[in-house]
Amino acid sequence: MEAHEINDRMFAAVMKGKEPDFFINHLFVYGTLMSGSPRHYILAAWTDLDSRLEAQAHGLLYNSWKGFPCMIPDVTGRQIVNGELYALKDPKKAFEFFDIVETARRYATTGAFFRRAIIRVRIANGAHCLAWTYFVDMSVEGMPRIPSGNWRAVIA
Repeated sequence: MEAHEINDRMFAAVMKGKEPDFFINHLFVYGTLMSGSPRHYILAAWTDLDSRLEAQAHGLLYNSWKGFPCMIPDVTGRQIVNGELYALKDPKKAFEFFDIVETARRYATTGAFFRRAIIRVRIANGAHCLAWTYFVDMSVEGMPRIPSGNWRAVIA
């Protein structure tokens, strides 16, 4: 955790079943919430859309064939997913909404379609920061991988 600049304050709260302190207030999006995509408007209530930064995260991207991509972690650290980083105005309220939109059941593996996780992202200027994202929480078997890591290349 130290290598990723994470202290255990948030995790300790979650382990006790309490709502954590949101010291991470960024959201990494890689699909239909990106600018120019059909659900981008949803971000307007929860972020300053002008806070958008091009960003990348380690992951593997798959085409769900349902009009949106799915990302899983890349344990090798060699595969990149392209996306955007947004600063959230009120993370607690934003995630009450986004967890419903993304059919996520919080942080742990739950059998829901997505789960929310903390990742390290690289911003276009080379800086790194921690952000929340949604990983698919089910098998990607049968979903074609998007080797470029770029959902826009698939829908273009």
